[in-house]
Amino acid sequence: MKQLFFALAVALLLSACNNNKQPEMGGNMFGNNKGKSPWQNNNNNNNNNGNVNNTGGGRWTPALRNAIMQGCLGEVGNDPQAKEKCDCWVGKVEARFPNAQTADQIPEEAANQLATECMQQFGGGNYVPPVNDNGGNDYNNITDGGVTARTWPAAQRQQWIMGCAGNAQQTFGLNQQQATEYCDCITRKVEQKYTFAEAVRLTVQDFSTPEWEAVRMNCQAALGY
Repeated sequence: MKQLFFALAVALLLSACNNNKQPEMGGNMFGNNKGKSPWQNNNNNNNNNGNVNNTGGGRWTPALRNAIMQGCLGEVGNDPQAKEKCDCWVGKVEARFPNAQTADQIPEEAANQLATECMQQFGGGNYVPPVNDNGGNDYNNITDGGVTARTWPAAQRQQWIMGCAGNAQQTFGLNQQQATEYCDCITRKVEQKYTFAEAVRLTVQDFSTPEWEAVRMNCQAALGY
């Protein structure tokens, strides 16, 4: 099914960049915070401290703008007009919601509409994001067992591993190398089961099942941690 320009990317960005101070992904695989990622809780705490409006008088912080822009560029991929399209979309969203402190304060429907406006500006009515009709992405391969596995682009995998590793260091007291190796092991398992767009929507609760507990234990055992 063909999607409008950025339609899937917008949904991904709004779920993944919901904290301008810590936009990393992958940290939702540990801990238990009522189904929310750890950085979502930190963001809520900041909001509860009364920091509701941007101190810059109605403009995004550089960190928020950069996080959303980088996420957009990552989704558009090799599109020759990626920078121009993302500039268009981010500019429109910031102009419409200048007081947003986090991406989760931007209504998804409005963000999609602004993406459509940019699509029309660039004449890309039939633009198809890099997601295929069956919910997977275009980076599939075959595992040793002959089962088709989803393989994320390297940049997305690295982004997930970095977010996971930072959380693993805090949760388990691992050093950076141990955390990276551990998260690489787990990420490969996530990658086999979910597309990147699906994975970033998963919560701590989703990763608190016996299935994922077994995955974590197997990775720990394999690495000797």
